[in-house]
Amino acid sequence: MFWVGGRFGQAAELNGVNSFLERYESTALCPNLTGWTVSAWVAAIDIPLEGAIVSWYRCGANSNCNANSDASLYRLIVQPGERFQWGMRDYGGQDCEQTDPEAVSDLNWHHVVGTLSETDHHTRLYVDGTLMPELSGCLINQLDGSPVTVPFSIGRVFRLFWAEPHMYLRGRVDDVRIYARALSHDEVRTLYELDGRPFAAQ
Repeated sequence: MFWVGGRFGQAAELNGVNSFLERYESTALCPNLTGWTVSAWVAAIDIPLEGAIVSWYRCGANSNCNANSDASLYRLIVQPGERFQWGMRDYGGQDCEQTDPEAVSDLNWHHVVGTLSETDHHTRLYVDGTLMPELSGCLINQLDGSPVTVPFSIGRVFRLFWAEPHMYLRGRVDDVRIYARALSHDEVRTLYELDGRPFAAQ
């Protein structure tokens, strides 16, 4: 991994093979039903496979993972064709995944935000300050914030003992943020417009 010019100051440049950043276990990183937001700037490069911008996978270090306690996850990823996706799963196994319908076929910086509402339990995806089409009838209803020994990862999905880490990202990531509440559309737009500089990654 290298530190290079970023959207703000320096950014992590990830090679898509074995580079990543991780913050080890903390209850502050465990999602709960009081609301959740994950925000990141990303400049993806040549995505032949899925790449994780950020991820937290409760099952990551548990070889006996089961849907009653360990299935929950959240992640922002870049899909093949450079489509951004926000996904959450609760410990009942309910998956809610939203994907940007438009491919981002450039190397510029893009702001990607995923939220979980504390009021209606819906997940929402924003790309460059714009709310993407919402899922109908997909609710995240079973989460708790109890501690678990898995890291918050930037640039991959953590798995240990039962599988190898995967979804290594090739690109640059900057200004990753987590909020223990759902940001409003106006707040997401404010983050996107922060600083007002051009968004070119070159």
